[in-house]
Amino acid sequence: MIHARLRRRFALRVEKRGASACHLWCGAQSADGYGIFYAYGKRLAAHRFAYAIHHELDLNEVPIPLGHTCGNRHCVNPEHLVTRKTVHLKGGYKHGNV
Repeated sequence: MIHARLRRRFALRVEKRGASACHLWCGAQSADGYGIFYAYGKRLAAHRFAYAIHHELDLNEVPIPLGHTCGNRHCVNPEHLVTRKTVHLKGGYKHGNV
């Protein structure tokens, strides 16, 4: 479970544009365009951290790989994040980075 203090710190770096819209990561970014969040002395992918918060998981329980249905690597909206297994079962998405 993610500590409340880390949840608040994470939320400060997210620009929400509506429940169904992309929630844009405004913090550090990796060279390939994914959000980066530092917690527990580690560099973490922001979208994986968002998924863990939303699904009340420990970070080691977040599925690998995790994709974006919106195709936006800056997005941390948990409703836009899916496992590759989910994508396969639903027949894929039109965006290329899932």
